[in-house]
This record gives sequence, C-alpha cells and structure tokens, in this order.
Amino acid sequence: MLCATCQQLFKNPEWKGVHHADIESLNNAARSGCPLCRPLQHIVKQCLSTRDLFRYPWSYRIYTEENEAQICLDIDWPPGDFVELQENEPGPICYPMLAIPSSSIMLNSAIRNRSSSLPLHEAIASGRRWLDECLDGHELCPKNTQPSSYPDLLLELDGSTVRVISPVERKISGPYVALSYCCRDSNSDFLRLSASNKEAFEKGISCSELPTAFREAVDLVQGISIQYLWIDALCKIPQFQSHEEHSSGWAELEVIYANSIFNLALATVENPTESCLGGCPSHVGLPFQVETSGLIGDDVRTVVPYRYYPNSLYHQPLGNRAESMQERFWSPRVLSIGLGELFWDCTQLQNASESLPQGPAAMARWTKLRQTVIPRTSDRMKLEEFWWLMVEEYSDCELAHPETHKLAGLSYIANQLASTLDDVYIAGHFWRTLSYSLNWRVDPQLAPVRERSRKPQRIANMVKNKVDERKLEAPSWSWASMDGTVYISRPWNFASLAYVEAYTLAPVMSDKNVKGARSARLIIRTYCREVHWIDGKPMIPQNLWTPLENFHWFRARLDDEHDTPANGTRLLLAALTENDRMCTWEGLVLQQLKAEEDIYQRIGHFQFHRIPAEEPRETWQDDYRSMLDQRRALTLV
Repeated sequence: MLCATCQQLFKNPEWKGVHHADIESLNNAARSGCPLCRPLQHIVKQCLSTRDLFRYPWSYRIYTEENEAQICLDIDWPPGDFVELQENEPGPICYPMLAIPSSSIMLNSAIRNRSSSLPLHEAIASGRRWLDECLDGHELCPKNTQPSSYPDLLLELDGSTVRVISPVERKISGPYVALSYCCRDSNSDFLRLSASNKEAFEKGISCSELPTAFREAVDLVQGISIQYLWIDALCKIPQFQSHEEHSSGWAELEVIYANSIFNLALATVENPTESCLGGCPSHVGLPFQVETSGLIGDDVRTVVPYRYYPNSLYHQPLGNRAESMQERFWSPRVLSIGLGELFWDCTQLQNASESLPQGPAAMARWTKLRQTVIPRTSDRMKLEEFWWLMVEEYSDCELAHPETHKLAGLSYIANQLASTLDDVYIAGHFWRTLSYSLNWRVDPQLAPVRERSRKPQRIANMVKNKVDERKLEAPSWSWASMDGTVYISRPWNFASLAYVEAYTLAPVMSDKNVKGARSARLIIRTYCREVHWIDGKPMIPQNLWTPLENFHWFRARLDDEHDTPANGTRLLLAALTENDRMCTWEGLVLQQLKAEEDIYQRIGHFQFHRIPAEEPRETWQDDYRSMLDQRRALTLV
C-alpha cells in the first residue's frame, strides 16, 4: 500500500512536485510497508555522509510518452547551491520508475508476499511453464530437445541419488541442463569430481553429499522432468592446461552450453556451499500496481523501478563473473535463480520474471536490459550499439585470467557480429568503427556512471614479471588491454578527426595468426601535439594555452596510475573525435616507444571542452586545431 505522500506521484500531471520532507516522514512510510519508501529508506541508510539528505525536500519529475510515464524521485540541490562532496560521499540520487498500463503487462503481485525463501515447488512450476511455452509456442526458438552431441560426462539424476555417466557408453537420449554458478573462494571446500572419487561417482552418491546450491539445482531440474545435468565441478577432472589448451577449452564449453536445453544460472550465491533459494529483502524494489487519475488517464498502472532487474539479477554475484556472459549467449534458453524469484530468457521472450512472467513490455524501450541473444537485425547502428553495451558490461565483470582470456571471453559474440556486419574484428574492435571505438575511457565522470564499477588496471602491469608479455592478447590501444570498467563513447554525435589507414596482426606465442594479438598494430593519421608531463599532468606549451585558457577546459586522465610518466617525459596528444553539439575534442595520450620511430602506446585519454558562457567562443574548432596542428601518421601498438 502506497503511503499518502507517494500516492500523489501517480495523480499529479505536473512535471515537478515535492516528495518527503524529512527522514521521519520517510521512515514512518517505510514501516507502513510502502513499496516505494522501503527501497528509498535503504538508499538513505547507505548514504552515511556528513551532509543532510533532507536539507531540501525531495522532489519528483514526470515525463510522459504515449501511454507510459517515467517518474523520477530526486535527492538533489537547487541550482546555485554548490555542495562540495567529501571522498566516498554520494552525488545527487535519482530513483526512476516506469508506470505502464496494466493492460499491456502481466504482473504476478503474489511474489511480493513470499517469505524469507523462494519456494522450490513454485520455482519448478514457473520453470516448467516457461519451458513448455517456449517449446510449444515460440516460433523463434528451437524445438528440438535432442542434443546433437553430449559432454564427455554428465550427471544422471535418479531421485535422491546422482551418478556420473558417459553418454557415449550409455547411449542415452533426451535433453540435459548446463549449470552456471560462482566460486569466488578458490579454496572453498566442497565435493568435486577427481580421479580418486570418480568410481564412487559412477556408482552413485547421495544428493545430500552435494554442496547446497548443487543439491537445489538437482531438485529443480528433476522437478522439470529432466534427467541429466552438467556441472563442470562434477563432470570434469581438473587438469593443468597450457595457453593453447585454454583456448580450445572455450570451444568445448560453447558446444556444451549450445546443446543444452537451457542454462540454469545460480545468480545469487558466491559459492556452491550457499543456498540459492533465499528470499527477497523488503528494500528491493519489486513491481507493483497503483490506480492513477490525472497522470495519463484514469486507469491502473504497473510500476517497475529501474533498479528492479539490476538489484534482483544483474548485480548478483554471477552477474559479476565475466565467463557467465558467454554462457548465456551460447545457450538456447536461460533460467536464472535471482533474488527471491526466477527469471527467464529465450529468443522470443527476454527478461521475464515470476513478477513479470511475460516480460517487461515497454520497460525494454526505456532502459537498457541485459540481452541473451544477438539482435536479429541488419541495422548496423543497432548492432554496433549492442556491441558497445556488451563491451561495457563485460569490462564491468571479473575474469579469472584476464592476461590470457580477455578477448576469448567475448569471442563468440564478436565472431557472430563480424559475420553479420561483414567486418573485420581486431583485438576487441571492428575495423569500420575504429576511428570512433579507439575513444574508450576509464573515467566515469565523462560518461554515465553505472552502479558497479571496478578500478581499471592495465593487464600488462598486473602480470609484470609473472607472465611472458608475448602471451598478452591485447595492444595498448584496445579496451581489452585493461582489467576493469571502461566506457565507450557513442559515435552518433561525433565526427571523426582521425583516419585509420592500416592494421597488421602477428601471432601470440603461436605458429598461427591470432586475431587478438598483442602485436596488433594500427596506423592512424590525425591532429597531434607534443607535450610534456609536468607535475602530474600533460602541459600544453604556454604560448598556445595561455591565450585560450579562459575559454576552454583541458582534461587528461591516465588509464592506469602505474603508467605515470617521469616528470618531463615527452608525450603526444592525438585527436580522435569532435562533438559539434558539446564543442569538444577528444583523443589519446600517447607515449613513444622508440625515439627514432613513430611507434606509440596508449597511456590515457584527453578532452578539450569549451567553457559555457553568455557569449561562448565561436572559434573553438580553430582554437583546438591551433593547439593540435601537426597532422601526421602514427603507429599504435
């Protein structure tokens, strides 16, 4: 039941209004069970800062489009009220929601009433219903339940017993499920298949001996009437693998997941010893219904908080594991055990949940939901946008071996897109978009901040003296040279200042060419300026910068602080893009590798930005060209 303060959001067509005025009002509403105030109260408790979050009343904004309304609750400050934030303090907070006509979206409101656990029998019923609907009624989804091949070993599920079998020797038939899970603690002590216990596994062991999450997965799969399950820890004996064997291992995994009937993803547990059937905390914003009058007509709306999917699924432990990203794309379907409920994805029905069993409807147009299939389109712009979203999501995840797996972990999606786009894939980039995609950055202040980000490090610095650098996959100019969150500037409002003339590839410790080679080189031609690193930043010559410093900002950031040059080091600024609307130039901070050759490695990113003013400087493009007036060819490695 919405509190009186929150009810006004759905009855007032005004663009802006006042929400809770103080913490006492918010706490009282949360205690009463208001589905909006509970998550807001949790957000406030997390903001343990010195400033008063209620110094000014909270406000809300309403945006309408056709039949939907976007409502944003804000903790912000009036214009002109400058607040200097201390380190680790939050900035302005926004809690957006989408109000969708209930006639266009199915809501199962009973999910809100679940107790502290996810009832297994309800999970089984939901999974079985989605699978039956997919197999019987989805034109876009595969119908064949018989795999074209099986893994070398599988678990046969037989009531309270599981046994390891060889599908070839047993000549089995029927579908199997492939499991995805986390194991954050490499020393976690749980039952695994080994040479010493394989015979016992083949005879059969009690399900009670399995770690909790695996046991729950067995119960769920058997409940859906599937007899076989693949879990890597119970179906593969660990062995040392060389770099080349690791690469072939990805191909083997692709076949295993692609032939499964669905991928069962245990999203909420960090280790298999934990239960994945926990409940959903009251502060997680679940969808709810509300009667509206005056907002957009008089009807009933289903309200979906934008944080619903991130909180309940995306930002759970499995969502932070990079390998699971390809597992969901390899698989024909994904059944995820999220926070207090199940989620479903297949080609025809994506981002369904027990709360929203037929999917998010209009929500998919308003916000970026995770994908499990490559878009079925020939529209190059949509495919490129999909790729950049995948790169950002992937870079935000943790990879067990970034020094050897960084490019391999995204290779399936990349190879599929290269074919669809009829383009050449080079070390994390596509040839036709290189002049734009080289403009990636690690600074979240220059791009929309995502809820989870990892401090970036250059992989070469992480493994220095531990791994032969010739085994590293990605050159410095590629986002794949970094371990950590990167941000991709979309090219829609940019003009390219650089021309990529050529590329060359060389093998990585191998006799054959590798697409993601460390020695992949680019030759680009663009506007440049030599500068020197002085007192922690690149310094443009005073005779060029002083006459212009009142009209423009110049910002530069290193990709990795470990690459900080010595004072006085000569660097090169190389321009990449121009944004006419924002009056900016952006580009690369480069360091020369060999004094007698134009060979450079990337160490950072820079931006020129015109300072807003009543009479802004109209000659900003000429200003930037006067500072970067050396148009020349460079080799990037």
